[in-house]
Amino acid sequence: MLAGVCGGIVATTVQLLLWGLFTDALPEIFFRDARLAAAIVMGARVLPPAEVSVAVMAAASAVHLALSAIYGLVLAVLIAPLDTRRALRVGAVFGVLLYV
Repeated sequence: MLAGVCGGIVATTVQLLLWGLFTDALPEIFFRDARLAAAIVMGARVLPPAEVSVAVMAAASAVHLALSAIYGLVLAVLIAPLDTRRALRVGAVFGVLLYV
C-alpha cells in the first residue's frame, strides 16, 4: 500500500512539473483535474469551471490516495511470488501502463 501512495505522490509531482514546463495553464489545469477526480464522489455539480473549494480538493486527494493504495495492493499481489529483479520490472511496467 505504501508503494501505491508513494507512486501517487511521485506521479502528481511529475505531472505538475511537466505542466509547469510545457504549458502556461497552471493552476487552471490542476484545478480542472481536481474537479474531475472529486466528481467521482461528489457528483457532476463540481464540474463546471468555478472556484475550487477545500471540499473539492479534499475529495480529489482522497480519490487519488484511495486509487493509489488500491493499485499498490494489486501490484503487491502480482509481484509477491517474484524475485526482486522481476518484481521491479513488473512494477515499472505496471506503473507506466497505469500512467498512460
